[in-house]
Amino acid sequence: MSLTRDFDEEGYWATRGVFSMLKVWSPDGLAVLKRSSPWSLERSAWAFHQRYRLFWERRLPPDETGLLLA
Repeated sequence: MSLTRDFDEEGYWATRGVFSMLKVWSPDGLAVLKRSSPWSLERSAWAFHQRYRLFWERRLPPDETGLLLA
């Protein structure tokens, strides 16, 4: 059984000079190394990242969202 894909992600990145990629498919891969203040820049940046990701996940198909957020 062969799977055909409409978009060749590996080929796309290869034409852009990207030779390796890190993909994190699950939030379970996240580990808190040290707690931060509720007013810290790191926490604000993480909260912004989460809102940005959720915004696009609700509006785009999964393949397009993955490409945008990569």
